[in-house]
Amino acid sequence: MKDKIPDLELAIDEFITPEQAGKLAVIKQHYEDLKARKSNHEKLILSLVEEINLLLTVPSINNIFTAIAIISEIGIDMDMFPIAKHSCS
Repeated sequence: MKDKIPDLELAIDEFITPEQAGKLAVIKQHYEDLKARKSNHEKLILSLVEEINLLLTVPSINNIFTAIAIISEIGIDMDMFPIAKHSCS
């Protein structure tokens, strides 16, 4: 939508109702919130680079997204698994 701002400005021709302005404000705030959440998630994922790289050394884990999915499911604290077989199951 950012690329379409000039088109949108022409379409509304500087006339919008207060209700429409309110809806646009809500949409803009929602978009900004989503951008902030995306940035926070990216920072969190990048903070786990060492763990991700370690998982990528495991045979058959050759995709960074697979490594991220594994970490998101079981975390990085392996103390809950007494032996490797437990974590694999």
